[in-house]
Order: sequence, then C-alpha cells, then structure tokens
Amino acid sequence: MPDDNQPGVTPEQSAPVTGATNAATGSTGETPEELRARIEEMAKALKAANKEAETRRKRLDELEAAEEQRKQAAMTETEKLKLEAQKAQQRAEQAEANARKIAMDAEIRAHAAAAGFIDPTEALKLADLSKVEITDDGEVKGAREAVEALAKAKPHLIRRTAAGFGATNPGNAAGQGETDLERAHRLLG
Repeated sequence: MPDDNQPGVTPEQSAPVTGATNAATGSTGETPEELRARIEEMAKALKAANKEAETRRKRLDELEAAEEQRKQAAMTETEKLKLEAQKAQQRAEQAEANARKIAMDAEIRAHAAAAGFIDPTEALKLADLSKVEITDDGEVKGAREAVEALAKAKPHLIRRTAAGFGATNPGNAAGQGETDLERAHRLLG
C-alpha cells in the first residue's frame, strides 16, 4: 500500500479502485445539475468581479485626472511660464523652418524662370536641392547651380525661342501693317 505521506498523492488517488464509476456522475462525483449550478455561480461571481473591476478602473481614471489637475494647480507661475516659453520656442522654430523652405522655393523658381523653364514649379520638383543651402542671414546659395544642372540634364523643360527673333531683329512680321500713330497721321493729315 502506498505511503499516505507521499507528496502529490491524495488519499483518493492512493485508494484502490474497486468498481466502475457511475456514468451519471462526472469524475468529480457531481451530477450534471450540480455542475450547472456551480457554473452559474462561477458566472455570477465573474460578472460581479468584472463589474467591480470596471468600477475601480473608472475610479482610477477619475483619480488620475484629479491628480493631473492638482499638479497643474500646484505648478508655480515660473514653471507655467517656462512651459509656455518652450511651446513658443517650438512654434518659432517651426515658423523659421517654414520661412527657410519658402525662401528656397522662391529662389529656385526665380532662377528657373530666368533660365526659361516652361514651368518653374517643375524645376523646383526636379532639381537636386541637396547642395542648396540657406545661410543664417537668409541668403540662398547653390540655387542657380542646381537650376543650371537641371537645364543641362533636361533641356526639354526649357522654352525654345524661334531663330531670328530678338531685341535687335524683330522678325519678318514686325514690318507689316501700320501702327495706331501712323494711321492717325494718315487719316487726320
């Protein structure tokens, strides 16, 4: 017979099995009705525990919000001013970054327009801006070189002028017709 002091072995396990177990009772010896009753009790207990946990979570949220309000109220005027100064500094840095981007974009567009690009905005999108920089005084350096490099790489983006036209040669169509002044002299004598 096994020793009753053996760890991990219960008296029911060490007792010899003398007969078959009843099919109506489970391995625990409870009837299905008793098992259902136990399950219902466990479900009620679980529901009550969940409700209590929800109540405690809500209370915890309320306490955390109250603690945050208390911290805000306890914050000294100096601390409040420091926090506001930090926020203002962040806004100023963002505004400066935006202004630098706008200045660089405008400079690229101006050089692209001067170079004869059909759409200067496309030049802004396609140019290699890695070497373009803005100095502390706001001067944009490297924009012209970036636009010139783009013009060489993609000449189809540049507006073509017809041969023979220019400031010294007005072209074939310029001599035809009379001006308003010439017409007035002719009609009025």
